[in-house]
Formats: sequence, C-alpha cells, structure tokens
Amino acid sequence: MDLRNAGWAGIAIGTTSAIIAIGSSIVMLQNEATRREDCNVQKVCTPAGTGANASIANNAVPNAVMWAGAIVGLGVGTFLVLTNPPDHSLSVGVAPRGSGADLALEGTF
Repeated sequence: MDLRNAGWAGIAIGTTSAIIAIGSSIVMLQNEATRREDCNVQKVCTPAGTGANASIANNAVPNAVMWAGAIVGLGVGTFLVLTNPPDHSLSVGVAPRGSGADLALEGTF
C-alpha cells in the first residue's frame, strides 16, 4: 500500500470516528440535562438521574477515544494525501506533424 492510499484510509477512519464521537457527545449532553433535572446539590438523584450518571460514566472514555481517533485519523490522513501526489499524470498539447499539427493527449495511469 502506498502512502497516499494509507492517507485515504486514515481519513476514512477519522471521519467514522468523528461521526461516532458526535453521536456519543449528543447522548452524553442529553444525559447531562437529565442529571441536572433529576439530581440535587447533595447529589441525591432519582432513578432517571442515577441512570444518566451511569450512562455518562460508561460513555466518557469511549467518547474521548473516538475524538482522539478522529483528530489523529483526519490529521495524519490529510497530511499523507497532501504530501504524496498521485502517480498518474495527464498532459494535453499540440504536436507538429508533417505540414500540420495534431492534438496530443499523453498520460500515465
């Protein structure tokens, strides 16, 4: 695998991680709102507040890992794609031919 393809794979992994991280963050924000409503200052909670606390605690580390994966995947992937140009080239031009000219199309793929 060349570095450009590895870059595209990194971008794909980073994008997937970002989508999961955003979804997880939305769920955590909803749980935070439930916790604010269903827990008092002394941290005494209703069953809904207790469930929200547990959900936030269970999702905190996976959410952070997904955000880290998004940042690293997108950053490294973008760097690799931008610093490794594609191997193919295409050129169009006019080439002399006898008493006239031809349109020339040349490339490598």
